[in-house]
Amino acid sequence: MRIPIDSGHYFAGQDALSAVYVVYTSASAMPSCEKMAPILRVGSPMQSCDFALRLLGTARLRSALMMIIVTIMLIAGITPCLAEDKGYLIAAKGSGIQTLSKRDIRRIFLGLKSAESDLVKKPVLNVYSRDVYEQFLKNVMHMTEGAYKRKLVKRVFRHGTKAIQAIDRLDELNRHLAANVGDISFVNYTELEHMQDVEILKELW
Repeated sequence: MRIPIDSGHYFAGQDALSAVYVVYTSASAMPSCEKMAPILRVGSPMQSCDFALRLLGTARLRSALMMIIVTIMLIAGITPCLAEDKGYLIAAKGSGIQTLSKRDIRRIFLGLKSAESDLVKKPVLNVYSRDVYEQFLKNVMHMTEGAYKRKLVKRVFRHGTKAIQAIDRLDELNRHLAANVGDISFVNYTELEHMQDVEILKELW
């Protein structure tokens, strides 16, 4: 399962912003009803304009339109950022691994065997981005980097297990997972675009 970048919301936001801007500039350019008063006739449709502008006031109308513009700009700007901050558990395409619980994922990344799937082989640490690595430690492992490393070292010396491999290049991580079906790792939304041979198993944060 791949999640394509949803750029539609950005262009939709731009279209909506353009539409609102046209309305706003039209309202700004519209002469006041006081200036139009000499040309009004009894029963003229312009009487409705006079009533609306007197009720709302030109200043209030402009203020309301500006609030709409600001809201659209915030939606268009914040939504992509929120998407980029999300993290995912990944494996090679066709791995057959079903969704794992966070508890089991913590077990796996501490060097223990998965309790929920025999298809899971080894964990691989993605250290390409310091921020993504720290997000993983915070949201999944619930520990600092120092505490995590101490636990791994203890397990290596006490149980003779192999150290968990860490990869600092996305292309190398992609090749490793494709060549070692069953290994799992983690990436964020932006990094996922560089991983052509993987699939998402679970949203982690």
